[in-house]
Amino acid sequence: MGLLKAAIVRLFPGEDHAMIRANIMTVRDDHLGILCSLNMELYPDSEIQLSYGQGCAGAAWKRAFEAPMSERWVPVVALSARVTPKQLRERWGFTDDQISMTRRLLWVLSVPIFERQAGYSEFVGILNFDGVVKPLKRTSRLRDAALHKDSADLADFFAEELAAYDLV
Repeated sequence: MGLLKAAIVRLFPGEDHAMIRANIMTVRDDHLGILCSLNMELYPDSEIQLSYGQGCAGAAWKRAFEAPMSERWVPVVALSARVTPKQLRERWGFTDDQISMTRRLLWVLSVPIFERQAGYSEFVGILNFDGVVKPLKRTSRLRDAALHKDSADLADFFAEELAAYDLV
């Protein structure tokens, strides 16, 4: 959890870090499940599971397999301002329960995690950051290419940590 906290501080300087949550999701059978998290304990989505292509994390999972190689690492971003339940169902594939669980989310940044070894990379999970209760001071930062690069670098770091502890 200390590493997730450090990641939040690095990626979101000047923000209220208590209002930013982080988690790592890994594939379990046919869905993503949360392996570890920070600042999520009191929220109903702390145990959420997402299918391939479902939600921001599921979309990042899908991108990791279907996008051109040069784009597989790019984070998926969602801003929930004025998003209706119908849009959550149609665009993100959410069920009514998932809509209810995530109703406090203001934004999400989902980054594919790849374990990289000589000549290949293997998808191992998703590094997620999201905001609740209080919006970011600069939501435009979520579209910043530098933030995307930094978050992908952190995903590489977490891939090494997951492999070191044999969690993938």
